[in-house]
Amino acid sequence: MLQLRQKKPYHIYKTETAQDKKLAQAEIDRWNEENKADCQTKWELATVMQRTHLTRNLGGQKPEWKWDKKHGKLVRDGKGGIDWYRYQNEVLRPKLLPFAIDCKKKTTKHHSDRRRCCSTFPSLPTNRLFSFRH
Repeated sequence: MLQLRQKKPYHIYKTETAQDKKLAQAEIDRWNEENKADCQTKWELATVMQRTHLTRNLGGQKPEWKWDKKHGKLVRDGKGGIDWYRYQNEVLRPKLLPFAIDCKKKTTKHHSDRRRCCSTFPSLPTNRLFSFRH
């Protein structure tokens, strides 16, 4: 169970250097190259399904595939400050995710202790707190 006195993760951002920006952009470009075909396939399937009707096909210009942010391409838009990439790599993965896993382990341990105590009483609910209905 999470307690108020428990230490929580915190982070102080440092200025992002030009080298950091280049490395980040290289990683994003690599991800985009690896996932471009998958995103295009998903888009094509979804578009075909949207445009197909039982009675007729939709008229008008057929949509064209564009590899952009709207269709799954990762892009760093910000003009400085903290963007999604820095937040993900500096806070979420190294600090918040291990903290959440640790909290989950503590919660699971608390519930398993309770199950062990209640296991002698098969009529008691072991997967949630006791609930009384009128």
